[in-house]
Amino acid sequence: MIHQKRVSLMTRLAIYEKHSKVELDQASSYYRSDYISTYLLKNGFRATAAFLIGLLGWGCYNFNSLINNLNDLDFMSMGIKMLISYVAVLAVYLLITYIVYTIRFYHAGKQQQEYRILLCRLEQEYAKEEKESGRRKGKSVRNRQTRGKSTR
Repeated sequence: MIHQKRVSLMTRLAIYEKHSKVELDQASSYYRSDYISTYLLKNGFRATAAFLIGLLGWGCYNFNSLINNLNDLDFMSMGIKMLISYVAVLAVYLLITYIVYTIRFYHAGKQQQEYRILLCRLEQEYAKEEKESGRRKGKSVRNRQTRGKSTR
């Protein structure tokens, strides 16, 4: 016999597993600091690559003026400006990364709790069904035993 409540719970569990299985597994298998620091490290490399590409683009765009003023450039101040702008870009990007992945970690923790609650409800439904089917079987066995004794 099909139980609507059990089918509904299984469907909701399947949807959780399909849409957020990887995120739930990652968040539950890492400590918060490890989860966030891995993404900070990855996005730090990405921000560095993006800054270098942007710097290369700026250099290509201003190539003529750089070559014409090559002897008059103050490389020390230009390097300090580039370093300050790199640190500022990296700090802003990593701050945004920290905030986003902290929120994602806590959201995944809440989803993990909801998933566990649904699993517990499903187990309770199965236990409830077993209990009911055990009662039915137990009654039929007792009835057979009492019938056998009364006929003798």
